[in-house]
Amino acid sequence: MEQHDTELEAFFDAGRAKAPIPSEALIARILADAEAERPLATEVQATKGWRFLGGFLADLGGWRAAAGMGFAGLIGLWVGYSTPAVLDPADAIFSGGYSYDVADLTLTADDFWGEG
Repeated sequence: MEQHDTELEAFFDAGRAKAPIPSEALIARILADAEAERPLATEVQATKGWRFLGGFLADLGGWRAAAGMGFAGLIGLWVGYSTPAVLDPADAIFSGGYSYDVADLTLTADDFWGEG
């Protein structure tokens, strides 16, 4: 169901008919302000060499995402190099120094009832 409000439409029509025209002085001030805010060509040339790095960081999701990925990479290198004691069984499995049997992977009632 469509509603027509003729009185309201009359106000809108009057507003459209009398569109304000900016004065020449206002246009000159706006253009002068825009010219003052425009960056200098030397500033653009100084950052031209870093364009690849900026695009690469933007593709990764910004500098915060790149910093998080770098930190995760460093932690991965540290864990891989130092091999904490918690990872010794996994290290033994993958290096061939130790192997599990099917009985090691089977749960018994003692596993559920034991304390600890």
